[in-house]
Amino acid sequence: MMEFNFGGYLRRQNLTTLELIRQVRGRGAPSTIYGLARRPIHKLDLEIIGRLLQGLSRLEGRKVILTDLLEPRPTDHP
Repeated sequence: MMEFNFGGYLRRQNLTTLELIRQVRGRGAPSTIYGLARRPIHKLDLEIIGRLLQGLSRLEGRKVILTDLLEPRPTDHP
């Protein structure tokens, strides 16, 4: 299984939620962005995700794609 780990991605890239909020400038509610960074995501809003990917791409100076934000979900089974 895979999960969308937005907060983990920000940490691995040494980015802050506030930096991303500034990049999306009014095209994503700060509370939504903070919420996405704090907890696992079970339902994706593709419009918001697209805006966040654009903001991340500007911050990193490279194209960030959805699969960059996916990681294996820990399981209880080996």
